[in-house]
Amino acid sequence: MTLTRAFAAVATRLPQKVALITDRNQLSFQDLHRLAHVLDMELRTRGVQPGQTVVVATRRAEFNIALSLVMSLRSLTMAFTDAATAQAAGLPFDRLITTDRTDLVGPDRQIVIEPGWFDALSTIRLPDWSGATGEGIFVAQSSGTTGRPKLIRAPEAQRLAQAREDLFFGHQTAGGRRFLTTLASGSGYGLNANLAVLLAGGSVVSLAEQQDRLLQHIDLHRVDTLAISPALVERMLDLPKPEQYLTGVRDVRFLGAMASPRLLSAFARICPGRIHIGYGSTELGRIFAGVFDAGQPMAAGHVGRLIRRDLEVVFCDEALTPIPGATEGIIGFRPTEGAFARGYHGDSDGDAGSGFINGIFYPGDILRRDGDDYFVIGRTKNIVNFGGNKVALEAVSDTLAVAFPGATFVPLVTPDALGLERLAVAYRADAEISAAAMEAALRQRFTGLAVTRTRRWPAFPLTETGKIDRQALQAGWLDD
Repeated sequence: MTLTRAFAAVATRLPQKVALITDRNQLSFQDLHRLAHVLDMELRTRGVQPGQTVVVATRRAEFNIALSLVMSLRSLTMAFTDAATAQAAGLPFDRLITTDRTDLVGPDRQIVIEPGWFDALSTIRLPDWSGATGEGIFVAQSSGTTGRPKLIRAPEAQRLAQAREDLFFGHQTAGGRRFLTTLASGSGYGLNANLAVLLAGGSVVSLAEQQDRLLQHIDLHRVDTLAISPALVERMLDLPKPEQYLTGVRDVRFLGAMASPRLLSAFARICPGRIHIGYGSTELGRIFAGVFDAGQPMAAGHVGRLIRRDLEVVFCDEALTPIPGATEGIIGFRPTEGAFARGYHGDSDGDAGSGFINGIFYPGDILRRDGDDYFVIGRTKNIVNFGGNKVALEAVSDTLAVAFPGATFVPLVTPDALGLERLAVAYRADAEISAAAMEAALRQRFTGLAVTRTRRWPAFPLTETGKIDRQALQAGWLDD
């Protein structure tokens, strides 16, 4: 069954049930059905044809969800990203659909969603989509295994199947849930999870401008199922009496970045819901999963047990050669039959030892298996994972070097008090450079990347082979 048909069936069965609550409005299943129909008519009027590739650049969840239905109905390839990223990735697209006009795309190729399109939304006659046979292709943006953003293609059927599996709290009860994820509504996980909840008959709360009032919205809209990044959890813990807003939460999934046992334990003290840990990627979806038990000690890096029957776990050496019988090494995932349904746009072979290579997907992590449990113990790349966004340290140093000519920078990853990754920068320069100045320079290229510590060195320590000694630089902060 296609996405359009599946949604139409739910909308017919539950027309007046609340489907989506956003910062701006509240829509029933029937409202979303009408919204998708209006968007379909407007896009066709403006020349969008079946089989074309379109880029959708909007933060508004109602448009991302409704346009997904249009994608399915008209067999479109739909990339949920911005025009600059699509162009940088070399994605050839026919039209840009956006709420904000841009100079990056000619006016004849962009369609700006106008409020006037929806003046008659409540009275429009609904189409019969019960026999819809189209199938679209999702294109989602990932921060990539190397910290370089990539676009990942996936057939609609595969994404929908994986979306059902991604309902970490059990799809049997999804119809009675009110779900909120702090990831963007157009992100790979955000769109997948929201669609999965809606197709099960549940309700979605999606915030954009009001993320800073997350706790109040959780309480106000009776959110009982939450998917959140560790960085936002850390911010919650700093607020006065956060527990008063979380009394109705039943299940919480931590996503994006690794959550330390300290952070999980601190959150368990303010939230009564089950806390779900795991490991996955935009490329493959969720792979390992488990439930945190506050009464039992948890080893650092624990990500749960394998939950995928379609994947085989492979441990490899530094040359990415699988090691039979190994329980530790560079982790890879191989489909148990056939080939991967997803792949990078224009980069199917991966790069620099990660991504899709010779029929195996390498996320760039080093894992260990102990019985049925898996633990992340390291990385093959110099990356900082800040709030779920992976950024290559080389890109950080290059950006700073351009902003401050004549200076040399060595960015390092350092954990904060709750175990979240933060950025420290060792540098050589003729004068002091503040952390605020570095952040301002990085803000031009990266979102939300913070510099928490800096240290000016007269000379960098070197290893015996003449390379910069990163361990010695890390140790330079230990006496602070």
